Amino acid sequence: MIIRIFKESNPLSYLISLVALVVIWVLWVEGVVVTEQEGNGLLYELLTAMLSVMPQWMTSVMILLFIGTQAYHWNLIITNHEVIYKKSLLPMLFVVVFAAMQSAFLTLNPVLPVISITIFILDKLFSVYKNPKPTGIIFDCGFLSGVACLFWFPALTLFPFVFFSLFILKPLSLRDILVLILGITTPLFLAFVYLLMMDTSPLMSVLLPFQHLDCYVDRVALLQQ
Repeated sequence: MIIRIFKESNPLSYLISLVALVVIWVLWVEGVVVTEQEGNGLLYELLTAMLSVMPQWMTSVMILLFIGTQAYHWNLIITNHEVIYKKSLLPMLFVVVFAAMQSAFLTLNPVLPVISITIFILDKLFSVYKNPKPTGIIFDCGFLSGVACLFWFPALTLFPFVFFSLFILKPLSLRDILVLILGITTPLFLAFVYLLMMDTSPLMSVLLPFQHLDCYVDRVALLQQ
């Protein structure tokens, strides 16, 4: 009966999905802790730092938001790009059920935002096909791949995935390759600038040796007294 409701794209399916997310929250997600993995990126560290000063239930809400938006966005992609013949909400149901069966989806870890970004990349890749001017979309794919790396560094494997996907969907020119590389390096460059300005980059003392000039002046003034 539930499958029939989702198959016919019944508005009741949204309510069922919401109830399923609440059940997941009550049975598994409530009281969950933030997990650490190798390769945590800058954006994930900022996210966990922000959640550390908030109530514990905010972490559970964040997990449910990731799962819910991923399910809805995945279903939207399949519907808009006509991956299946008939409009249906079954893909959304499958994502919610799959997330409930995987412990990795029930904890806050850098993989969750990377999955959300990967779904956005897939949406962009589907839009490349038969697009007469895909330059902006190619840049977006590279940019999203770079942002994913800032959440979880092993997500760098998205770059070859995007490259070969574009190679299959359209003949790549040198311009397209350069735009893709520019897209992926842009967020990494912005992150480097942020670290540089926050004085947390090891190259800070080399590139800006005058950063501690005020401290040296204070020391000299103290010695002269």
